[in-house]
Amino acid sequence: MSKFQWLDDEQLIQERMLEEAETPVHNLFERLRAVDGDISLLRFLASHANTQRTIDDIAFFVKRPVNVVRRNLGTLVDLGLARCTHAVGIRFFGLTEDPEKQAAVHDLCTLQDIWSARLKRMESAIKGHSLRHL
Repeated sequence: MSKFQWLDDEQLIQERMLEEAETPVHNLFERLRAVDGDISLLRFLASHANTQRTIDDIAFFVKRPVNVVRRNLGTLVDLGLARCTHAVGIRFFGLTEDPEKQAAVHDLCTLQDIWSARLKRMESAIKGHSLRHL
């Protein structure tokens, strides 16, 4: 395999990213494969950790169909990563209250942010932009 061939394989890219992760983050990423699409829903819940919203509200903010958000929230609740509360016949969802799971979610989001920044720097370098302006 050439030195950079791993960049052409999504599975290998994920493995390289996860090499930097602690075991709880690695396990969390593996469990999130059950979620349809990406983990933008979990990232949204993490960025609003002290807020609970309805499915319709969440679907609006993450720009995903309500039925997909409903299914994914169910999966996140089953995984213990989201919580669901009922008030006056309405269901509200938010990030789990479990501190260990919250920490793993935070660490995964941070790892993704680090890799996204790396990708932006790589793209800029490939395009020949000055690296000192990044």
